[in-house]
Amino acid sequence: MARLGAAIFLIAGVSLALAGSAQAASSTQRQIDGLFWAITWFALAVAAIVFGALIYFLWRYRESVSPPQPGGSEAHSEGHRKVEAVWTIFPIVILVLITALSLPVLWASDGMPPADLTIHVTGERFSWTFEYEEPGVSRANWTKTVGEAWFQTGIVVHFKVTSRDVIHSFALPQLGVKIDAINGTINTAWTRVDVAGDYIDQCAEFCGVGHYGMRATIHVFEPQPGRKPYGPPPTSLPFTNVELHGFGAPPWSIEPPRMEATDEEVLRLRIWNPNTEDYTFRIDPPVDRQVPVPAFGFAWLNVTIDVTSEVDVPYGPTDPTARANGMNGTLNVTIAEVIELREYSVSPSPLNVSTGPVKFLLRNLGSQAHNFTMGGVYANVRWEPLIAPGESVVIGPFNLDRNASGEYWCAVRGHRELGMEAAYQVGAGGDPGQAGVLPLFEMTAITFAIGVPATLAYVIRHARRRDE
Repeated sequence: MARLGAAIFLIAGVSLALAGSAQAASSTQRQIDGLFWAITWFALAVAAIVFGALIYFLWRYRESVSPPQPGGSEAHSEGHRKVEAVWTIFPIVILVLITALSLPVLWASDGMPPADLTIHVTGERFSWTFEYEEPGVSRANWTKTVGEAWFQTGIVVHFKVTSRDVIHSFALPQLGVKIDAINGTINTAWTRVDVAGDYIDQCAEFCGVGHYGMRATIHVFEPQPGRKPYGPPPTSLPFTNVELHGFGAPPWSIEPPRMEATDEEVLRLRIWNPNTEDYTFRIDPPVDRQVPVPAFGFAWLNVTIDVTSEVDVPYGPTDPTARANGMNGTLNVTIAEVIELREYSVSPSPLNVSTGPVKFLLRNLGSQAHNFTMGGVYANVRWEPLIAPGESVVIGPFNLDRNASGEYWCAVRGHRELGMEAAYQVGAGGDPGQAGVLPLFEMTAITFAIGVPATLAYVIRHARRRDE
C-alpha cells in the first residue's frame, strides 16, 4: 500500500511539472518553471524525510511497545553532536543549491538584451493601451492599439509599463512577464516568445470594481512576408463578387441579384464572366458606370455612389438580350449620413445633421473593431455591436426631432479617451442636455413650494386645536 501511494504521488508530481512547463511560451518562463519545480521537489524531499521520521518514531516508540517502567527514571541526555551537525549542514546545502539554481534565472530575467521592439504599455481603469515605438517618428504618430497587441515570434520585446491613475499590474504568466504599472513611473520588462498564439494579460493588482475585466490579448504571430513585425494585421478592402451566368438556354441569371449600398459609399465589384461571349457590365443611371469584362475573365469596377434620393438602380450587361433573358439585378441605394471610424479619430467633426428621419452609415476604416454612440438628448442613437475593420453598417432611421448639440464617440473601452469623439449638431443646435437625466433642481423647487406651505398649515392648525 505504501509503495502504491508513493507511485501515485510521484506520477502526480511529474504530471504537474509537465503541465506547468507545457504552458510556457518563452525561454524566460521555462527557466522560471524549472526553478519552481526544482524548489518544489526539494521541499517534497524534505517533507518526506521529516514526516517519515516523525511517523516512524511515533510508531516505533508508541506506549504499547515501550511502556514506562514503574518507579523508574528516564536517562537524561544533553544533545547529540552528530545529529545537530546533520540538521545544520543539510539545510545549508539545500539553500546553497537553491541559490545556485536561482542565480542564472535571476540574471536571465533581470538582464535586458537589446530590444528589437519596444512597446509602451499604459494601464488605466479598466483597459490597457499599447504604443509601438518607431525610431525617427514622433510619439503622436506611433501605432496605437487598445486591448490588443501584436508582435512576431523570435524578437526581443521590451515592455515599458506605466499607469494613468491607480497602481495596476501587467501580468503575462505564459511569457514570464509580471510588472507593476505605477503612475509617474516607467517599469521595464522583456520577453522573447518562440511559440505563436494568443496570450491573455489580466491586471494582477486590485484596481477597482472593474478590475475583473481589465484584460488584454497579446497576439504573437509567425514572421510573414510583407508584414511588419508588430502592429495589427493589414486589412484588405471589402469587395463584392458579381457573376454573369449566360450559358445554356435562358433564363439566365446574375449573382447576386440584389445589392445594397448607401449614398457616398465606395462600391468595389469584381465581375466574373464565365461565358464564351464578351460583355460590358453596367450600373445604370443615376450611378452610370460600366466596365468591359472579357470572356472567361474578370474585371474590377470601383464606384462612389452619388445620388440625391433613395433609388433602385438596375445593373447587368449592356446587351439588352442578355438582360431580357434574366441577366439583370438591382442595386438598392440608401441615403445616409456617413461616419468614418479610424484609429483614433472619428469624422466628420462636427457632424451636422438636419432634423427629421436620419440614417447613418458607419464605416470602419481602422484596423480594430469599433462602434458608435451619440450623447446628449439623442443618447438612444447608438450601435453597440462591434463593426469589424473594413466593414460598414447602416443604422436607422432615427427621428431627430429636436435642435440639439452634443458629442458622439466610439464606446469601445479606451477608444474615446484616445480621441475617438467629435461634436454633432442637429438642426440649429442647442443645449446638449442629457436624455434621461432627472430635473433635480426643478423637482426640488416644486417639492419645497408645495411641502413647506402644507407643513406650516398643518402645524398652525394643530396648534390652534391645542389652544381650544
